[in-house]
Amino acid sequence: MSLASTAPLKLSDDLRTPQELEERFVLAWGANGQRQCLTEGLVPNPKLVPFHRALRSLAAGWEGSLLIDSDGSLWGGGSNRGQCMSEELSDEHVPLSRLDIAELDGVPFEAVQMGRDHILGILEHGRAVISWGPSNEFGQIGHGLPYRSRVRPGVVHLGGVLVKQVACGEHHSLVLTAHGEVFSFGCNLHGALGSGRCSSQEQAERVVGNHLRSMPIRGIAAGAQSSMALSIGGHVFTWGSNGRGRLGLGPAYDQEPTVLAPVAVPNLPGVARAVAAGGQHSAVILRRGRLFLAGDNRSGQLGQSRKDVDWTSTFFELPFQDYMLRVRTVALGKKHTLILSYDGQLYGCGCNGDSQLGSLASEPVDVPLKLKLDTAKESMVVGLSSCHDHSVAMVVSSTEAIEAPKPTRPQTSATANRPDRAAMFKTINTMNTIHEDLPSATEEQPEGLRPSTGTGSRANLSCCLSRVSRSPRVTQPRKHDEGNLAEVVLLQPVVQPGVAASVGFASLSVAKLTLLIQAATSPAALEDLKSSLATAFAAPSLLNASFCFPGLYKPRLDAGGLLTAFKALIQNPELFEKVEMHVVNAAFEGLSVWANDHDEAASLVHRDQLRGLSALLLSPVLAEPEKPQPYEVMSRIMRLVAWMPAEGRRELQEVLVEDCSEEEVLRSLVSRVRTHCDETVKRAHQMQRLSPEIWEGLMLLQLLWGANELIAQRLASSLRTSELDLGQSLSTLKGGAATLRRFTLAPLVRAPVEAFDFHLQSLAEEKVPPELEFRLFVENACAGPITPAEVLELPLYAARTDYGFEYVLPSKMRSFMANRNLVPVSYTRKVLQVENHHAQVYLQHQVARRVAADLEVLPGHEIHIDPALLFFILKVHRDRILEDTTAALQKATPEDLRRQLKVVFEGEQGVDEGGLAREFFRLLSAKVFTTECGLFDPVVAQNARVLWFNSSSARESTDFWLAGVILGLVVYNNMPGLDVRFPPVVFKKVKNEALVLEDLRHVHPDTYLSLRSLLSWEPEEDLKESELNALFENTFCLDFVITYELNGKTETRELCEGGKDRMVSYKNREEFVRLYCEWLLTESVERQFEPFRKGVRRVCDSPLFNALHSAELELIVCGEQDLDFAQLRKNAHYDGFQEDSGYIKSFWDLLLKFDLGQKKRFLSFVTGSDLAPVGGLQELQLVIQRNGDEPTERLPTAHTCFNLLLLPEYANSSKLERLITTAMHNAEGFGLE
Repeated sequence: MSLASTAPLKLSDDLRTPQELEERFVLAWGANGQRQCLTEGLVPNPKLVPFHRALRSLAAGWEGSLLIDSDGSLWGGGSNRGQCMSEELSDEHVPLSRLDIAELDGVPFEAVQMGRDHILGILEHGRAVISWGPSNEFGQIGHGLPYRSRVRPGVVHLGGVLVKQVACGEHHSLVLTAHGEVFSFGCNLHGALGSGRCSSQEQAERVVGNHLRSMPIRGIAAGAQSSMALSIGGHVFTWGSNGRGRLGLGPAYDQEPTVLAPVAVPNLPGVARAVAAGGQHSAVILRRGRLFLAGDNRSGQLGQSRKDVDWTSTFFELPFQDYMLRVRTVALGKKHTLILSYDGQLYGCGCNGDSQLGSLASEPVDVPLKLKLDTAKESMVVGLSSCHDHSVAMVVSSTEAIEAPKPTRPQTSATANRPDRAAMFKTINTMNTIHEDLPSATEEQPEGLRPSTGTGSRANLSCCLSRVSRSPRVTQPRKHDEGNLAEVVLLQPVVQPGVAASVGFASLSVAKLTLLIQAATSPAALEDLKSSLATAFAAPSLLNASFCFPGLYKPRLDAGGLLTAFKALIQNPELFEKVEMHVVNAAFEGLSVWANDHDEAASLVHRDQLRGLSALLLSPVLAEPEKPQPYEVMSRIMRLVAWMPAEGRRELQEVLVEDCSEEEVLRSLVSRVRTHCDETVKRAHQMQRLSPEIWEGLMLLQLLWGANELIAQRLASSLRTSELDLGQSLSTLKGGAATLRRFTLAPLVRAPVEAFDFHLQSLAEEKVPPELEFRLFVENACAGPITPAEVLELPLYAARTDYGFEYVLPSKMRSFMANRNLVPVSYTRKVLQVENHHAQVYLQHQVARRVAADLEVLPGHEIHIDPALLFFILKVHRDRILEDTTAALQKATPEDLRRQLKVVFEGEQGVDEGGLAREFFRLLSAKVFTTECGLFDPVVAQNARVLWFNSSSARESTDFWLAGVILGLVVYNNMPGLDVRFPPVVFKKVKNEALVLEDLRHVHPDTYLSLRSLLSWEPEEDLKESELNALFENTFCLDFVITYELNGKTETRELCEGGKDRMVSYKNREEFVRLYCEWLLTESVERQFEPFRKGVRRVCDSPLFNALHSAELELIVCGEQDLDFAQLRKNAHYDGFQEDSGYIKSFWDLLLKFDLGQKKRFLSFVTGSDLAPVGGLQELQLVIQRNGDEPTERLPTAHTCFNLLLLPEYANSSKLERLITTAMHNAEGFGLE
């Protein structure tokens, strides 16, 4: 094959008719020492080759050329060394004739390529690759052991996969299959095989090194000692010899003479749609026909001045004076470049010593010059191949056209728009028109993967024909997006050497999958469905290209359509059962190809390598993780994600954000992964051992969390009408108060998946004991919780585990509490209780050690310690609870406050095992957290129904500090919560979290609405800035002064220096809103809030508390507001009663019909608190114990410390209701039994 191999942009069927093929003929020019130009004598200009058969394809080689006619017969001329073209003629050279080799007789070919000593041909419809040649010294023929003598035609073994393209270097070969996989064989001295080593390969092996692992490839190119590949996403990969920068990998590789594995070309300014490789230079064509070249320029083959550029390792755009050529296709020789432009002109630059550029001049050309074609008729180029020092081109004649003007310079982006262009042509027949800037809404996309280079679905390099002068097929003029003038572009399919045009990419589309599912009623159709799914899931490169939207130049997964198709499969259980194991086994095989270990996964850094993971996660075969096979498949996926480098995880998250943003899709993914994580935790609970799979699963769940948040952020950004980026607008205040960083006018956008859908239910069920998790947190994550963004960057390290030597996640990941956003709040509270209990026990041990040291007690002897030293004993009178508490807390030291609280009600006999403390906080909160106490603003309480600090309060700072200490004691002593209504902004300020404009809505709703109206105001018509500001000032009449009431007096305050003389205008309104919000939420209540915050932190200051989010702290402090007694019944236990007895049913029927007030009274009667704990009433274990039967008038009684209800068995439900209601309404005070 020639050194140049241009990758097809779209792998579609060959739609050409025999009539179209018959119009074609061949031109050749350049070196002709071996008659490789298919004619005799010198060929300084493109010369017509006498070939009177319908032509299908062509290829130029080192010392010969090959043609394929419409019947698939192979013709050639040039060197016959090793009798590679004819067994009857001599070894010197042969004229153009049908190849006379016995094995090729009657064998139809579709594409062919030539190297120095070998030929590769693709059979019709891509059924196989046939190779032969004069020598197999380096294994370039792929038939096994290398030897220098002639090798007869034989099949290259590729596993029975259809072949799309072949490419030949000097002594190496590349094959591209319909699965998007690249195989290589031959000489590897310069690393051209991409295997990661320098040893040659005698048989075809898959190129999986570095970035080509699992990468769906749509085009390949082979240079003399280098190789290139083009992915479906438009990424270019190069490897092999890097002499004189020919690989285009940039300065980082300038000192690397060889690159043994594929590396992505950096910094290309767009999406690539074709690649080509030459002797010592390479080319990439981007969308809109932009040509970039890299490598040697000593002969001017890069189209740049030889004086200015000797060689370059960075791809630079081909210049032409002040313009850029718009390129349709390119072919590279040893030292020259041929270019086919958008307007159908053929140009060349580089070495011309053997007339490679189609002229007699021997001097190198470093500015592209137009080639003059030797044709008697007007014609169009439809194929171009160049190798070493000669070229061949396929052209087609046009029979009906008027003469077009001859351009004086190459067609460029700047000159593409011409006002009279439409008048230059007559409409003869309908043809395919390429214009990459406009969509093609009428064309149907062929099955499988068919990316296009633009929004037009026919914009592809393998299906284009460029006009040399005029065309037999014309389209209507279209508007160019870069100008205002009309442009007509006339195109037909261009024949790509080495490409089997009839072979499409074998990817499975959503539409085809849907049809297969619907048609799977017969055994044959069922086998087709099994085979299609198994093929897709077994080959990662194929799966990464499957189920994508058709017609996009960048592939995107049709996740919604795929989910719908999978649902249709599940709705037919019988069909799904027959297909399930085939898909599971294929998924196992595919994951093994993706990566078998950490080192292999290190190359997964492109989204084109990872897109199929989303499709795999949506597969219904993974819906039941309790089954062994689906569980193992999901575990392998999670391990693969953990093995990936940070760049790969980021790319996978981008796939989720861009392709899986639909709510139903993302919810399905989250549910699938979370369910598997729960199953992993349950298995660990059964085995009594935590496995690495748990943390790998959490990593994938965190990645989904991050994607969920990114979707919401980007949607909010797209909806935003105006944004005030205030940066550090409330710059850090005294005591580290929260800062107000951003106000946004866009509506709050809800993430597709709610936060609680990420919570592990296995933790709510305490499959991991809170004591164990607290130990994990202390050992691994005391530095604080890990963020979803950090998860993407976590490296793995090698360690010896219970499962052997393997790569594991860092220790900071190995704690559930480190992954705070995935843990239910109910479980967080239990772990916090464990932490608080450990702190209390530690203090008690410290006291005991000090007492023992003071008394000089010998080890083993008993000592008696005053309980006041071990506990914080709070003695209060019910009628003076606030005064007694205030006095006790003011005397207490910080160490006292951190001891376990024991409450004693003076004059009562109760012993505090938790119930008295709950009663204490219930009574105290009714005194403190109310507007009557003077701490909180009654106006805000009335308007917003929340407690907010009274800026005009006359109470001392110690009173606010006391309120904070009480709140801290509730959290520290593991109480169920306080019956208070603080707005979320209070907890955000306690946790030093950033505030947003929405926080104002919970405190001052009227002011919030006014400020939003101020920010969202827009004039009805366009005005100058001065007029706009004047209109705004006259409309609102505001200055930078606010008015408020303080102690019954009206006060004013300037929001900035000189505020009374500064009007609020359209331009500075954001500053006014910022300063106003800063005053309302921070400055106006700073004297009241700072003592409150310090009081909370006086008691609560631990690593786990610091890791809490403000929303979690709010739930822990305020408890659950909903009282669902059905949850309480579900978790109840019975002693002396049967759960299904009629009496117990009557009891629950009575409770379920209570109103909210009655439910609160009953809950307070039984537990000592009228609030549900965090997580709801299901977290309570109510014990109902039988306490006698009739005859009796005994009231029900309760042990609140143990949530125990002593219930007599009454004769009927009416008596039960009467006595239990009586007990509830008269339950105050504690006694001992």
